[in-house]
Amino acid sequence: MQEVNVYGVQVGDLDGKAGMASLVVEGDFDMVAFAKHVDEQLPSYARPIFVRLQKAIETTGTFKYRKMDLVTDGYDPTRTKAPTYFRSSNKGFIKVTKAVFDKIQAGGYKL
Repeated sequence: MQEVNVYGVQVGDLDGKAGMASLVVEGDFDMVAFAKHVDEQLPSYARPIFVRLQKAIETTGTFKYRKMDLVTDGYDPTRTKAPTYFRSSNKGFIKVTKAVFDKIQAGGYKL
């Protein structure tokens, strides 16, 4: 990983926000190894539920990470071309497709 930007995103009508991490990675990225690393290094409440892989992370004029557009786009696959993944409790990270997005919005996954 070269850069990481962490923020919260709204999930349907649920209270609070879910953790999401945008990552800039080099070469092929192993989501299974990432999940294992996160599980070993972070407490359960600090583990991201969503991960977006980006080519670059936008910064402000003072080199702070821009999060507003990322928060607005959330994990909706129609709002971004960057691959986005969801941490399913029994399947690890799965790619967010329109069907997965709709199932998350409908409460089909336990968060």
